Amino acid sequence: VAPTNLPVGELLSTAKDGKGSRWLQGVLPSLSAAQLEQVADELRPELRLLASHPCGNYLVSRLAHLASLQAALIEALEGHVCELMVHPQGSRVVQAALKALPLEAATKLVGEMRGRVAETAAHTHGSWSVCCAFEKTKAPFMLEEVSAQLSKLALMKPAGRVVQAVITGAAQA
Repeated sequence: VAPTNLPVGELLSTAKDGKGSRWLQGVLPSLSAAQLEQVADELRPELRLLASHPCGNYLVSRLAHLASLQAALIEALEGHVCELMVHPQGSRVVQAALKALPLEAATKLVGEMRGRVAETAAHTHGSWSVCCAFEKTKAPFMLEEVSAQLSKLALMKPAGRVVQAVITGAAQA
């Protein structure tokens, strides 16, 4: 049964609160289509900021698994993928989105990394996101960029995992 006491008008502050974020995550699957639309409408302008919030990022990650809210999530991530990939909380959101979104949408978001794969891979959080991005899309440009910077990337701990994941993933494709 969908909750009737959805705190409309206070969803942003609820999402930023640890208990509130967990509560919202728990009730999302039981919300009606109209209530999900309310959530999307109210949080849409703040989703990108919530993606890097210590509590809000968990809620944003959960949105990726709800087809009716994926468009709002994609809109929030567009133009900010690389920035979020290197952020501790944003990285988790990007990874959740890439795993849950249809391949076409994930591929479009991953395209923002073109020319920035090595730079993103050099960051601890970014490296996990790059691995996830390649696993989902097998984007040829990612293999090309890793190959072009192989000797540099292989010497960096975070980027080393990217080298391994991309080369292994490409060999299996």
